[in-house]
Amino acid sequence: MENILDNSVFLILNLEEQVDFDYNDIDEVKSTYYESFLKMLYPSTSDIKNIKMEYWNLHTYSNKVIVPQKIALLKDNNNYNANKILVKIIEKNMKYVRNNCEFLYEYYIYNSKNY
Repeated sequence: MENILDNSVFLILNLEEQVDFDYNDIDEVKSTYYESFLKMLYPSTSDIKNIKMEYWNLHTYSNKVIVPQKIALLKDNNNYNANKILVKIIEKNMKYVRNNCEFLYEYYIYNSKNY
């Protein structure tokens, strides 16, 4: 995962409700994977039994093309590296991540050992 994130970027999407996405859409991940797997990926505050999409996990309509003008790259100073940005976000929110995002916290601990 570290290698994937080291070679990835985060996108900022300027999406419009009812045009690009719908808050009442279903979360396709929740309707596909087992509850035990979802518990590792989703924050503890998530209702993984409810297939409705959660505000933090938005996705566009299926087969929706997003025009390039609605897409930007997230950067921290001049850094676009997804792994470095993610680690910085985790470190600024360590208590929350440790208490609510088990998989993300374990990734951080694993990642920290490699530096």
